[in-house]
Amino acid sequence: MVREAAMLISAHSFHRMEDMKIMKAWNLLVLLPKAPRIIPCWWTPPFVNTVKINCDGSSLGNPGSAGIGSTFRVASGDFLLVMWRKIGVNTNYMDECLAIVESVEIAIQRNWKYV
Repeated sequence: MVREAAMLISAHSFHRMEDMKIMKAWNLLVLLPKAPRIIPCWWTPPFVNTVKINCDGSSLGNPGSAGIGSTFRVASGDFLLVMWRKIGVNTNYMDECLAIVESVEIAIQRNWKYV
């Protein structure tokens, strides 16, 4: 009966060491989560005398509580500016668009001509 109950609660284990010790003490099967797949990524610097903008928008739900953020970097990899802010409730599409528009506006305000 304990084994049947363990199968029902295994999805709720947090895979902490304490949980695993208890399950092992009761001689229950410990199901470990599947390891995440690691995907390599890299940042490519811009040409000399150019500012590279990386921006993103995101919301929790669609629509949902949303925010935008941007990084502004030069060829050496140094950051000129990093910004983020909450934008209230919005859709994923509008988040992305607003991130782009605000990033370009910042570049114009700072007189960064080569973006």
